[in-house]
Amino acid sequence: MLQLDALRRHYQSEPNEQSRYQLVRMEQLIAQWAPGSMVPV
Repeated sequence: MLQLDALRRHYQSEPNEQSRYQLVRMEQLIAQWAPGSMVPV
């Protein structure tokens, strides 16, 4: 989950469409692989 944390930090420091897209994509991938896991929304 380190990559997800890094993307979240990047988006918080630099909120733009590209970083938001990467963050959303990563969250969707995790949701596919681990449905109902401990990923906070």
